[in-house]
Amino acid sequence: MVAAPLLVLLLARQASPSDTVRQFIAAWNANDHAAMAALVLGGKKTNLDLMPEALPHVDITAISEKVNGSDAIVTVTIATTDRNRRGGTETDNLKLNSGKWLLVPAKPTDADPGGLATIAAFAVNPGPMMKIANASAKATLCLSNVKQLGLGCLLYTNDHDDKFIPKGQDTHKALAPYLKNRDLWICPATGKVGYSVNAQLLGKSMQKVAKPTETIAIYEGANGKLEFRHEGRAAICFVDGHAKLVNKAEAAKLRFKP
Repeated sequence: MVAAPLLVLLLARQASPSDTVRQFIAAWNANDHAAMAALVLGGKKTNLDLMPEALPHVDITAISEKVNGSDAIVTVTIATTDRNRRGGTETDNLKLNSGKWLLVPAKPTDADPGGLATIAAFAVNPGPMMKIANASAKATLCLSNVKQLGLGCLLYTNDHDDKFIPKGQDTHKALAPYLKNRDLWICPATGKVGYSVNAQLLGKSMQKVAKPTETIAIYEGANGKLEFRHEGRAAICFVDGHAKLVNKAEAAKLRFKP
């Protein structure tokens, strides 16, 4: 954490763009929403109150700046305690406003989920950022659902001579003993049953699947058609058990046929 005397020193003199970034991170580490909002163009402390109570600690390992009149670009390399983000290098835009350099919020569609500009966007307008965060959480849950359904398929084949569910059998009932609960079939984006077993696998032997890493076992959608509910992506679990979110271009290269 940046020591308090250092933060006071930075605030006491004319701050450079790099100083603003340092101050923002110092306020971040101190969980001081008011100080963070004051360093953002159009920032409001009340918006940042929607942030989690404890943000992951961030350390600066390198920083540089380029100034062009009232605009500046700061390149900063950070390390963080957040397990979901390893840190790295990011580029942030700043503007000189009433003699003070302020962070420019990132557009929600361009924002790095862990970047400083994203937090800056929260300080100005949390609505779109909350929407993105909510959509991301639903996509993660959706992917987890198809992964568990795919695992259920593998467990089923292990108990049935390496063969998939026979044709004509209720796939939900067949997989029920291998799943934690039936709610795994519910897509969080719709609140309804949202996944299907690849009908072309029914009754087939695992040994007959030529490319298990490319062949769909469980997919988001129905009747052999994918539904891209998560920002243009659909959740898929493959015959080998791995799962991923794919867009339409990626989906076109995948196989339903064993």
